[in-house]
Amino acid sequence: PISPATLARLADRLAIMGRDDTDDAASTAADQEFPLLIASASGNQAVIHVIKQLWRMRTEMPEVRTTYASVCQHDGRTRQREHAAIVDALRIGDAGAARIAMRQHFNRLLEAMLDATEEREISELRRKAAQSRERFLMTARLR
Repeated sequence: PISPATLARLADRLAIMGRDDTDDAASTAADQEFPLLIASASGNQAVIHVIKQLWRMRTEMPEVRTTYASVCQHDGRTRQREHAAIVDALRIGDAGAARIAMRQHFNRLLEAMLDATEEREISELRRKAAQSRERFLMTARLR
């Protein structure tokens, strides 16, 4: 079971992420610490490593960072509810519910990031097609 001290830290991180007056740096730090607290509480080094690597990708890979930022600008309340569901399940000692809540959170986040990436790629293809069309029409008019 998760310790009361870890639950208190999770609740604190949740509160920081949920406040409207929290600056981006504090919110990001709380968001980063949230899954690491849970992973550390599990004692599973593989899970800890995966969480750290995912965070590294989020911060160090420009495309991932940009996509994540575009998604997170629009889902703050959803993310807050998802995090709260995880904490609630941990608080009552329901590891299965916590696991499901965490999976739902990650799945929604990954889906949103894939959707954002797809939309960006479609927009880029449309832009390129419009440029090609314009060049073709300009050439046709000159003849």
